[in-house]
Amino acid sequence: MNVEVSPRQEYKFSRAIIILFLLGMVWRIFYHVFFSSDGYLDFLTDDFFYYLLPAKNFVTHGISSFDGITVTNGYHPLWMLCLSFLYWITIGNEQVFFAALSIICAFSSYLTFTFLWQLKENIFPAGRLVSLAVLILVVAASALIFVGMEITLTIPLYAYLLLRISRLDFYKPLHTRNILWLGFFSSLLILSRLDTGLLILLILILLPIFYNQVKKDLVQFYVYFCLGGFLVPLYFLFNYFWFGHFMTVSSVSKILKLGHAINFSAFIFLAFNRDGLGGMLLIPLGLTMLYITRKKISTSARFICFIVLSYPVLYYLAVLYGSDWALNRWYFYPLPFCFFIASGLFSNIHIPRLREPHGLLLYRIGFIVIAICILVFTVSFVLRDTVYFKVGTNSIYANAKRLLPFVQMHPGIYAMGDQAGLTAYILKVPLIQLEGLAADFTMNEHIKNQDNLMRVLQEYHINYLIETSDNTGLEKKNNCYLIEEPHSGQAGALSKKMNGAICSEPVYQQTSLNQYGYELQTYIFDMKKN
Repeated sequence: MNVEVSPRQEYKFSRAIIILFLLGMVWRIFYHVFFSSDGYLDFLTDDFFYYLLPAKNFVTHGISSFDGITVTNGYHPLWMLCLSFLYWITIGNEQVFFAALSIICAFSSYLTFTFLWQLKENIFPAGRLVSLAVLILVVAASALIFVGMEITLTIPLYAYLLLRISRLDFYKPLHTRNILWLGFFSSLLILSRLDTGLLILLILILLPIFYNQVKKDLVQFYVYFCLGGFLVPLYFLFNYFWFGHFMTVSSVSKILKLGHAINFSAFIFLAFNRDGLGGMLLIPLGLTMLYITRKKISTSARFICFIVLSYPVLYYLAVLYGSDWALNRWYFYPLPFCFFIASGLFSNIHIPRLREPHGLLLYRIGFIVIAICILVFTVSFVLRDTVYFKVGTNSIYANAKRLLPFVQMHPGIYAMGDQAGLTAYILKVPLIQLEGLAADFTMNEHIKNQDNLMRVLQEYHINYLIETSDNTGLEKKNNCYLIEEPHSGQAGALSKKMNGAICSEPVYQQTSLNQYGYELQTYIFDMKKN
């Protein structure tokens, strides 16, 4: 009796598991929309609202602005355009917008699954283990995608670019159309997240080494590739003529440093955070397995494996050296792909006990275990965020809700550094972002010159300043509160900052305590008294 599972059956089973998982992820949002609760705001990261508010202001007022006053380009362009379009077609209806956003996130995860499954068939056709890795990868990637950041587009575009490369014949001349499309999808990837330009640069440098036909017509290849990627230079030119700078204000603000040093705190976060799936260890392990199995896989597979495993090294070296800012979860987007590649390479290593029939038995057991784990995780995740949903005492959402009554009684222009995104969205008042991430380039210059914060607040006509602090509270000296923006906890000790002193007592002060004993202290200062 033939008990072998066909590739088509394997795909159908895997797809069903992923669809059930994604339905659960979407239901978390729909549950709150249906019961007219805005608790879904707590599921999204604070930085998402550095996209949403500019998109809202662009659609309703024709201005790319976070605060409704200053002009900003502190976002990756492709996701900003998508959110602007989504806000426009949902006519500004908040519930419909966020319901549609959850569907887009689910579709992104599903596309990632589809592209990676096809990529698996192309570069690891005999690897069973990598099928299980795809399931784990998509669940891990979805945890990043559903926070609402630009990697919602970056992750499936990255997977699709790898899929297109895997379809190339490395021993025949490339058709011009293929080169143009490769350039075009590379440009979409860059516009989804600008730092993926490092990935494309790595591909362009290494492709001639693996691809003999590219060597013969190198200039022609680069010309057609650049023609296909025409969107990138158009974007930078638009930036320069519209905003007066080639780069985004957020990227420029994050590289304002006092010296040259590796960001070790960010490195430790990267190396030990669970969202990386042990990616830092998978890279050297994967490169070792690539060397061992190099003769068992195709040239295109070797090229893709080397690119996926080496890109994070280049990327994180650039990030850790170029900026002293803390890393956020979405910076981990290259690491799940390392898990995928390492699993595929491991499946090509000859281990007698893992061959048939033992291999088939172990695969079935592994598939059942992973399927059960994903379904249990989905159910528990959905229950936690629906019927058992409870807002964290110290969450940005809860803190903004506590601020709302005061702000409604005291209209004016507010200013805030960290946690300004969701706070501004809930408070619905003009709120100037003091870290430079969603501000104008004038704010960037103030940070670069380390100007006096009080003078900067006067220049922007700020009425109220919102500050948050941990257990120790704001530092005081000579009965004055010492304020720095951006905070050292977020931007790092080497980042340039604006400093100032406020010598009047806050007009609002709130202390909240979470279940772990962590205190969050929130202050509002009336700048008319300073």
